[in-house]
Amino acid sequence: MWFALVLRARPALRQPHRRELWLTVLAAAIAITLFQPGVVGRLTHAAVELHTVALTRNLIGVLGAGLVLLFLVDSTRVRSLRLTVTAGLTTVRGALVDL
Repeated sequence: MWFALVLRARPALRQPHRRELWLTVLAAAIAITLFQPGVVGRLTHAAVELHTVALTRNLIGVLGAGLVLLFLVDSTRVRSLRLTVTAGLTTVRGALVDL
């Protein structure tokens, strides 16, 4: 997934409609990477608490899921729906941090 992200970065970042999808895949790649035991082990060895790694992984995962939903909602061209999804995503992320 990282190879595809690097390979498609330049063309995707030049076009706004591709940029959203690229950022969505980036969020998914980061969340998946933070699930790897080797990565978690290196982070905890570098004085990052396991709780912090888990919270970051979950926040990025929720962000990725919200971005996928926003990507799908954009195809409907309904502005109120996009605002509702954005507000819901912000609320859910806030609740996750609060929990």
